[in-house]
Amino acid sequence: MEEKNTQSVRTNSIEPFDLINLQLKRLIAFIETQYVFAKSKGIPRSKLFYKSIVEQFQLSEMTVSSETKLLTVGDAFQLYIDEANKNGIRLAPMTIRTISYSFNHIKYLRMHTILISELDMDWYYEFIKRSEQSGRNGEPLSMNYISTHIKKIKRVLRYAEDKDHAVNSSYKSMSFKAPQETASEIYLNEEELSQIRALELSHEQHSLALTRDLFIIGAYSGLRGV
Repeated sequence: MEEKNTQSVRTNSIEPFDLINLQLKRLIAFIETQYVFAKSKGIPRSKLFYKSIVEQFQLSEMTVSSETKLLTVGDAFQLYIDEANKNGIRLAPMTIRTISYSFNHIKYLRMHTILISELDMDWYYEFIKRSEQSGRNGEPLSMNYISTHIKKIKRVLRYAEDKDHAVNSSYKSMSFKAPQETASEIYLNEEELSQIRALELSHEQHSLALTRDLFIIGAYSGLRGV
């Protein structure tokens, strides 16, 4: 089957593909908007027309970049690591180390080049998906380990926002959460408890019989072991 041409930079490119693809989407949307406007006004759409549109887009992007503090995910992590201790946040060496681990993992997944102003739920789900597939050692990450990374990402985004950088509000969503693995419930059923209760223990095994009886009492009364 023929592979669909998405007209975007491939994810295995050595270039910052997330940022490039974002700019391409913006350019396409800008051109389409200007095309519809020109068509409705009867303006000819010549090569010169499209060249002018591209130049307008470039100028508008330069204005946004100069007036707004736009950071990539990688920039935000580096900012946090470099400036946190300088701005009243006293970080323990272990905390800085874990932040760096998360930063390295994001770079390994090649997801550090997207602007934090564009980091939405799609990025979140893609991060979970890629993390489940492979970590830096080639093994899939556990959900609890992924959860640790998500917490660090939210922490860094919150810091960037506090420093007046443009941050997508998706990270504040209830859905943008640190996932947890469901613990397996280990318990004995009624038949298994009956077998333990009916177990014959000799007089010399008095302590075992006492332990067995206490366990049965705890099981039926809902007590939990320490």
